[in-house]
Amino acid sequence: MDKEENTQILCEIEYLLSRIALSNSVALLQLIKDATPLVGFERTEELHKVHIPMTEAKVYDIFLDRWWGTFDYMSEPRHRKLVAMGTAALVSTGQPEMLGRLHSENFTLWINVFGEIKEAQNPITTNEDGEEVPSYLTLCWEKNHAPASFYQGSEGTPEYERRKVIFESDPVRTTQLNRPDSL
Repeated sequence: MDKEENTQILCEIEYLLSRIALSNSVALLQLIKDATPLVGFERTEELHKVHIPMTEAKVYDIFLDRWWGTFDYMSEPRHRKLVAMGTAALVSTGQPEMLGRLHSENFTLWINVFGEIKEAQNPITTNEDGEEVPSYLTLCWEKNHAPASFYQGSEGTPEYERRKVIFESDPVRTTQLNRPDSL
């Protein structure tokens, strides 16, 4: 697997973890805590390998480094909004490792997402002649209909209805991160 494929997989994992955090952030933190003894490195002592577990703080550090490190590879605004919402859910737990990055990486992440929102909410732009032209920016979560590929092959089935409910209730589409007049 090359670096590009690896990064795409890491992004997909982060989307999943963000959705878990939105659903139950305490459960995600418990998952990290429970996985801590399994994370570590092996060292050879007296001709056999010994597993040396990492501390919980070190596991959180690695987790958050990956969390932040993949954000710049996310090109779709809906994914960036999802991760910003997942980050907010994790910060709301009060976990010291989450709060420790509040002033740096978390704020930077949120500022990036809020910047995208603000830019897309100011659709009036001008061309070189000073004439107003419509903005090409569209926030994907403001679209009223899912792309055809979302329903592909499920039309007329219970699966279609399930996908429709999922699309219509997706927190990325239904949750407003800001008020338009507050930016």
